[in-house]
Amino acid sequence: MINTQDSPPSQTTQPPHSTTMTHGNSQISKPEVGESTIPKIENPKKKTKKKSLKIVSDYTNKNSSAIKIQSHWREYSLSDKYLENKKIEQWLLDRNKPKNKGKIDILKKEILHSRYNSFVDGVRQQLLIEINYGSYIGRIPNFPECISENIVLYALRNLGIKCTWKCKGDILVGETNIQGEVKCHFNGPSQFSPSKKKDGDILYYLEAEKHIYCGYLKLYKIENYNAELKKVKINKNSLLEDQQDSGRRPRFTIKDIWPNLEDKLIWKGTISELLE
Repeated sequence: MINTQDSPPSQTTQPPHSTTMTHGNSQISKPEVGESTIPKIENPKKKTKKKSLKIVSDYTNKNSSAIKIQSHWREYSLSDKYLENKKIEQWLLDRNKPKNKGKIDILKKEILHSRYNSFVDGVRQQLLIEINYGSYIGRIPNFPECISENIVLYALRNLGIKCTWKCKGDILVGETNIQGEVKCHFNGPSQFSPSKKKDGDILYYLEAEKHIYCGYLKLYKIENYNAELKKVKINKNSLLEDQQDSGRRPRFTIKDIWPNLEDKLIWKGTISELLE
């Protein structure tokens, strides 16, 4: 009988495992026997290039600022605003010369409407500011003459009446070019020149008390008004003619002193209707 020796107990094969060592910020695995001897670096950091610093001297900074200022000045000097300012500056010197007056037949509708809207907006803004403060802050202006005179021209043309702004006075009316004087009442009394008017001149009175709410206007025609004006009492002691003779400018509200004014009404409506 064959005797067999007891076999040595079997050994369980363990998977090789490594020992981890720390080197700096990286972890390096130390291999066991049988493993590769090439070290493994876990989560390596990406190499980044250091940004180079630009060194700018104070002299360069100063030079750069000067160049920018010169550049901006060149841009401004060539800009539309600069050229516009130069034109305005020159026109302020020339606008009152006789050769530059009385050259326009009538303002274009879009220009007149724009000027009127700007005027109304300015008046309303001032009134709203006063309401906000609860205080008076300044006089409310009357219509600029370029607005009131051209409104009258459009109203007359709508009525089929020939008229023009191309004259030395306010307007010329009719085939024979009768001199027409325009007065507008919105806020405060009208003024009359101390120089006496010729008999036969026509007064066109534009009543605009409610225009800032809806643009509503009324136009009156007073013929040969010079004779009527002479009878107007400015105060208890003097007539309008007396003040004209003394070189003063009489001030009063026409609708308050003129008898039967409603009989002289020739047109009424809104600025939008007139300029549509």
